Amino acid sequence: MEFALSDRVIRALLPDPGLRLTVVDARRSVAEAIARHQLRAGAAVPLGRALMGAVLLLHQRPKSERLTLQFSSQGPLRGLVADAYAGGAVRGYVHVPTIRFPLQDMDRLAHAGLGRQGVVGTVREMEGGRLEQGQTDLATGGVDRDLELVIERSEGERSAFGLEVALRAKDEEEEQLNVVRAQGACLLGLPDHDPYAFDAVGRLVRSLPLTASAETLLAELAGDFAVEVLDEQPLEFRCRCSLERASSTLLLLGEADLLSLAAEPGYAEITCHYCGHNYRFEKDALTLLVTTSLEAKAGKPS
Repeated sequence: MEFALSDRVIRALLPDPGLRLTVVDARRSVAEAIARHQLRAGAAVPLGRALMGAVLLLHQRPKSERLTLQFSSQGPLRGLVADAYAGGAVRGYVHVPTIRFPLQDMDRLAHAGLGRQGVVGTVREMEGGRLEQGQTDLATGGVDRDLELVIERSEGERSAFGLEVALRAKDEEEEQLNVVRAQGACLLGLPDHDPYAFDAVGRLVRSLPLTASAETLLAELAGDFAVEVLDEQPLEFRCRCSLERASSTLLLLGEADLLSLAAEPGYAEITCHYCGHNYRFEKDALTLLVTTSLEAKAGKPS
């Protein structure tokens, strides 16, 4: 099977039964997340599923700018965060990246990292900056059933999610991983949808047949139903961190602490949780930050 060359999310309508179906192929985005955070399999699978889940949830509501999933649990992973943006970007991280489970034990890989004890929170940012927040208990820790519960509690709707991440080890120690598959789908019904059709398509969504791309996954799930594609968008792992934001974070320490760091050890480092990028500020850069900050304060009217 020859896989798609780029990641993609497609939002579609099945007009006859009144169903909304969104699919995502995120193999490269998940691979980028694994590489940036140097994840082991026990952390890679839950994060990959959460990244796709955030993308699917984002696209269920028009005028959504950002959707953040925050899992906090008693499992060995402790929790994770996944961010999806309307511009086609996704990013995320786990609290404990080195969790190891056998690659052959797919059920354990999908559920044991987070476990069943914990909560999942959602933060949706709408156009104009308005925030909608919610929180519910974990259902299974596998992300897909947890998101079904999120929609049931927040929207009062039935939904069906399917999320699959399959990995292959590059070495015997399983320290380097290839992403064989990272696909997901979400099914929702319009107000007067056909419940029997929902059940039939929902079973396919939850079992999620292996296909080569988002387009072929959509066709496979829709079966004999006519499909109306509403929109489609490329997807990539992309972070919003920057040198300017890292500088602003350092300034929160205050001028005295920055001067102390400039003297000993002579540098400061900030690492972005979301993408793992490290920003290093040498002595001269720290001194310049302090000077710029003091000049800005001096220029403000009292």
